[in-house]
Amino acid sequence: TAYEISTRDWSSDVSLPIWVSGFIVGIDTAKDSRTELFYYNALIAQTALEPNSVPLNWLVGIMARTITGEGEQDGLTSETRKRILATGVASYLKILDLLGVDEGPFTFHQTLANLLDELEAFDQAATHREATLKKWRTAVSLHASALTLHNMFRCEEALLQINEAIALDGREESYYNAKARILKLLGRLPEAIEAWLQAAPLSGEAESYYWIQCSKTFLLLGKPAEAKFYSAKALAAHPDVQEYQIIDARLAAHLGEPDGPQRVANADTFDFNGNVVLKKPEEKTNPNASPLFLAASTGNIVALRQALPSSDINALSGKYNQRSEEHTSELQSRVDI
Repeated sequence: TAYEISTRDWSSDVSLPIWVSGFIVGIDTAKDSRTELFYYNALIAQTALEPNSVPLNWLVGIMARTITGEGEQDGLTSETRKRILATGVASYLKILDLLGVDEGPFTFHQTLANLLDELEAFDQAATHREATLKKWRTAVSLHASALTLHNMFRCEEALLQINEAIALDGREESYYNAKARILKLLGRLPEAIEAWLQAAPLSGEAESYYWIQCSKTFLLLGKPAEAKFYSAKALAAHPDVQEYQIIDARLAAHLGEPDGPQRVANADTFDFNGNVVLKKPEEKTNPNASPLFLAASTGNIVALRQALPSSDINALSGKYNQRSEEHTSELQSRVDI
């Protein structure tokens, strides 16, 4: 049966070459991705010689998850990583075919869904999450399923599952983080903030991550003072994190703090995807910039008002109902960017 296959001790099986254990040890002890891939390819080659071996296919799937897991991606190109994940998926599907059942052991479905999530095949992953929950409805499996549903924008279902996970185990910060992300996507921002604040004390040194999420969400709510409170907490805990420096400086300028504009000028910036971009030294001083540009780029509201033209530059007059020469010349002289 599937259960017997999944729980059997395969270590004494003659069909499993002894040296396969060496491939696994090689992957687990590798110092770099090149060595990992060498042993992983050896494992795949051995499996190709015995394609109907459940243990070998299982090991290929497990090691695919090991190699591409969190903290194990350095040195792998995006394309190589996708190929490894796809190999892992194929190995698990092969196992289910060899078992001759629609639903195998829950561990197969759980790990297969993890691999499919990594490939962004969320609809397929959801099918295996459902199979997992039928056999293993735990906080861990509910959390994983909620994340898959969240990625499919099935947020109401995801919220029900993550709440069930928290009811089973309310001590795990990642569950509250998942809840907050789901609530934010639903537009329930105050509840998202509350969930992140519940996650913070459970996270140890990672509290600042949740504080900065609170800061960003308060800003979406149009509450810059509350946003500044949490960005300052995050920056105080980790003053060298550039993201925190940028956010806190911008909020300081927005709230009219005297040192805010200078802090914005000295801080780095973000690209359109929200990634930190380092400024060149000359970009921080920018001596040739106009007063209007400097005021706008550093969030200096007082200087910005002073740099703007005092008259209505959009006022129309004259025979052709256009802006007057006086207004146009004032605009040209005072706005030089």
